[in-house]
Amino acid sequence: MKKIELLLGSIKVPLDIMVAFGAFLLSYTIRQYTDLIPGVQVAVQDIPPLHEFIPFALTAALVMGLIFAFQGMYKLSTKVPLRQELLRVIGAVFLWFMVIIGYFFLTREYFFSRLVLVYGVLFTTLGLWLVRLGLQMIQVFLEKKGIGLARVVVIGDGTFADHVSLVFQKERAYQFVGRLGMVGSGVVEYLGSYQQLEDILMTKQVDRVIQASTLSHEMAKSLVSVAKRNHVEYLYIPDLLEVQTTNVDMSVVGSLSLFRLKNTPLDGWGRVAKRALDIVGSVIGVVILSPLWLCTAIAVGIQMKSLRQIIFKQKRYGYRGKLFQFYKFQSMRVGAVEEHEALVNNSVGERKGLLKINHDPRVTTVGKFIRKTSLDELPQLWNVLIGTMSLVGPRPHMPAEIDKLTRDYYALLNVKPGITGLAQISGRSDNDFDDEMRIDTVYVENWSLWMDLSILIKTVWKVVRVEGVQE
Repeated sequence: MKKIELLLGSIKVPLDIMVAFGAFLLSYTIRQYTDLIPGVQVAVQDIPPLHEFIPFALTAALVMGLIFAFQGMYKLSTKVPLRQELLRVIGAVFLWFMVIIGYFFLTREYFFSRLVLVYGVLFTTLGLWLVRLGLQMIQVFLEKKGIGLARVVVIGDGTFADHVSLVFQKERAYQFVGRLGMVGSGVVEYLGSYQQLEDILMTKQVDRVIQASTLSHEMAKSLVSVAKRNHVEYLYIPDLLEVQTTNVDMSVVGSLSLFRLKNTPLDGWGRVAKRALDIVGSVIGVVILSPLWLCTAIAVGIQMKSLRQIIFKQKRYGYRGKLFQFYKFQSMRVGAVEEHEALVNNSVGERKGLLKINHDPRVTTVGKFIRKTSLDELPQLWNVLIGTMSLVGPRPHMPAEIDKLTRDYYALLNVKPGITGLAQISGRSDNDFDDEMRIDTVYVENWSLWMDLSILIKTVWKVVRVEGVQE
């Protein structure tokens, strides 16, 4: 999913809640200056003060947000035509109004003005329409400027594949790159055979792959795997794909109904929720653990006899295969990096595929303690705060590790690496790379917010018991 789509889709939630809250405040204000039916309505002087009305307005706005969410109004991966979305808004607002009325009916509570309720619902509906119209205008403006266009490759043979290609050529939100298939047709640009997909994805900066014809099970499975490890969305025409489709979303492009294979449940709102947890958790961690930061920094500085050697920095693979600066408290002696390759080559009984050394002679006295207690990983909270890492995720591997291993690992880079993770709490120092990849694959494909919280709790328990976690 393009970042612009994610941004414009995600800000609907706070905007909708603000609109509903503001609509009720506006209704309250208007009611103070109107008395349409004197003697029947509550007199203006009997209207409750604003501070008593605000809790109701805020609660009503939040309830509306929940109703919209349950109605599927905030699916980030589903692009709905504006006219259809406005009709869905009317339906969802009506349901919200019925919930409010039902609440007062069941509780027998008295609301001071039915006119405020009616005004509030009408103003909310108008405001929600304006929000969606404004967001679409912004998106259209960006698309006309060529910003945020999704680059698309169509896979398939025959007239239908050509038809799908032509549809995407005409859609302003997409930039059609070409078609892959057995042979070219001359109707649209032919890029090559199915086997060339990976090269095309890497050289053409493709965002989405559209399968538009029936493929064999093995071919389809192979193409999906290529798309996943290159972090490209895979969509297909219904009833043509016979591979596992447990994580799918539907969208409409022109006259086409497409299904998108999600690389992980983290796609869409899952990613937003995980990032929110990361921000809150890292801020709390930095504040609460600040005394430990200071004590650890002082101890490392004394051991290393240099303030410049307190923090260890190294390039690691991160989200979508991008290198980032990785931070830890220094736990090794000066010159340890230069000794690494020789020690790995001479090491016996290492974890297969991992450039880590059991009983590493380069680790200092202080380093052994901070590794055992996981204090050396405290600076990674900064990585989490700036968004290069997550609290929970696969271990951030060194380039030398990845370069020597199977490319299937790159499918795991659909999530950010974590300070801790399922693989880290599932073993100590006995997991080789294949074990880690298998466990991390389970995490990526079955992610949930509860899973993250569970892993964090188990990690804290291990640290408190001074077991440490797998590095």
